[in-house]
Amino acid sequence: MSRAPVRSLAVSVLAILVAAGACRKEPEEKKSDRAEKKKVQVALPQRKDLERTMEVPGTVLAYYEATLYAQVAGYVKTVSYDKGDPVTRGALIAEIEVPEVAAQRGMKAAQLEQARAGLARAEVGVITAAANEDEARAAVAKAEAIATLQVSIADRARALRGSGDISVQDLEVAVGQAGAAVAEKQLAAARLEAATAEVERARVDVKVARGNVDATEAALHEVEAELAFAQVRAPFDGVVTARFVDPGVLLQRATRSENAQAVVTVTTRGRVRVDFELPEAEIAFVHSGSRIELGSQAYPGKEFEAEVTRVASALHRDSRTELCEAELANEADELLPGMYVTVKVVLEEHKQAVIAPPECVVEHEDEAYAFVVEDGRARRRAVKKGWEFGSFVELREGLSPGDQVVMGASDLEEGDAVSPQLAAWNPEPRKKPGGEKKKKGGEKAGAAKQGGEDEKDEREKKKKGFFEKLKEKLGGAS
Repeated sequence: MSRAPVRSLAVSVLAILVAAGACRKEPEEKKSDRAEKKKVQVALPQRKDLERTMEVPGTVLAYYEATLYAQVAGYVKTVSYDKGDPVTRGALIAEIEVPEVAAQRGMKAAQLEQARAGLARAEVGVITAAANEDEARAAVAKAEAIATLQVSIADRARALRGSGDISVQDLEVAVGQAGAAVAEKQLAAARLEAATAEVERARVDVKVARGNVDATEAALHEVEAELAFAQVRAPFDGVVTARFVDPGVLLQRATRSENAQAVVTVTTRGRVRVDFELPEAEIAFVHSGSRIELGSQAYPGKEFEAEVTRVASALHRDSRTELCEAELANEADELLPGMYVTVKVVLEEHKQAVIAPPECVVEHEDEAYAFVVEDGRARRRAVKKGWEFGSFVELREGLSPGDQVVMGASDLEEGDAVSPQLAAWNPEPRKKPGGEKKKKGGEKAGAAKQGGEDEKDEREKKKKGFFEKLKEKLGGAS
């Protein structure tokens, strides 16, 4: 056997042994790296009062608003107030000319005077009839006395005639006078009945006259009320927000025409109402007294705090939303009726909730957990997530303030030796609760993964360089 093949065989065997040694060296390096402490960023959970809110559009309404119409037909005579003018209750805003109604008032006033004069005459008639009745009653009493006396005289004359003391002529005179007195008594009684009937008739006349006066007065009041409707007055203190007519315009009576023209619109100032709609899924969390915050494009960065005053307790069939209303004092008149506002409704509150950065939580399938540093080693703890915000997440179970929670712990295992470094984090929310969930592992997990890939590439480069050097050496030996 020649030396060349032997030398070539020896070189090949040497190359295989060196490669095998390199392969054995690589797992030892990994094992050494794993034994070293991993540097990790940790955060300390905090306690914070949390709110779950939602924003819905709302509309500002005046506490009172009235569009005023004319209740009589006529021409506009004057309009004393215009848009933006403040008014007080009872102020004369506009006046309407109604000459025919004014003429009716004069006629009704004259009729009332006549009716009152008739009542006065009827009342005088009652007085006169009553006096006649008293006179007739006195005459009856007098006639009864005379008749009684004459009858007594006649009876005595009969007795005297029987004894022959008086003549027949005297007896006849006495009897005749007694008959005349009885007849006069009957006549006086008849006159008394007639006088009494006259009193009753006079009293009926008074009732009729009084009824006529009442009817005429009612007719006059009706005309005067119609004349009062010709004056459009403010129903409450407020401001004129719209004007619809000018002097000279013919207005129709609002109660008798579908095409009636409004005169002005008056709204109250100061206190306002805010109406907004809540979706069906959230109505259980809102009730009278719930807190809200209002924002308006007219006042960027300013919030108006209020409370829900009332809820409709029923949903619209079309939108499946519930109407809610809040009241604001609005003392500075900053919120105007008709304004669009954004209503932030506080649905739920969690006092002193435990929060931590979202990078601390690792989610796998239906499981959520975090790693806590204890005695220099990573310990896995199951956690229960609550509301999620942009810069932190609520943890209802598993962590407490003071725990050193590893951020970006997706590549850790239970019991790994770690070297914690405290990371600063800002627990101010960037999103509202209920937003999109962060991807598993978070940004720190992605950075850790990228770091692992870079380390692997570095090892591949070293391995490739080793074999290239070995190949060069073998080539030089040959």
